[in-house]
Amino acid sequence: MNDENKKKVGDSPAFPVLPLIVVSVIIFAIGVLLYKNNSSRNTTQVVEEKIVLDENLFEKYLAMGSENIKGKEIFLNRCRSCHGESGQGNIGPNLTDDFWIHGKGNPIDILTMIKSGAPRMGMPAWKGMLNDDEFHALAAFVYKMAGTNPPGAKPPQGIQYAK
Repeated sequence: MNDENKKKVGDSPAFPVLPLIVVSVIIFAIGVLLYKNNSSRNTTQVVEEKIVLDENLFEKYLAMGSENIKGKEIFLNRCRSCHGESGQGNIGPNLTDDFWIHGKGNPIDILTMIKSGAPRMGMPAWKGMLNDDEFHALAAFVYKMAGTNPPGAKPPQGIQYAK
């Protein structure tokens, strides 16, 4: 056999492509690992975020009573379909009694439920769709519903808590 006809390693047309493929796979793997790390860190931050009640803002709307037009409008536009026109309950629970499925019916629990929702129960999280003022107006409106006993109210659900 002639020395000219012998092929050397590296003379193959596939050889220059092989290192390129290996480097590309390594870069892709590093990118996937970095993406996974960042996305899991962001999820943890959202879960750990604490919801804070602005007592002055809540009290302002609570003192308005039936004049809390902002809270009523938000309730009628966003909550009525599940909780009924007067909070008596429809596919969602009755909000006018002292029984609560989530929380104890206190202002911070109501605000937390409005912001975070209960996705497994069909309650959407309204965080990002309302501003802080609107959240407090709605929370005060819902809090004020307790004890109103509207006609056709759903039977109690959850655990009873007195105000």
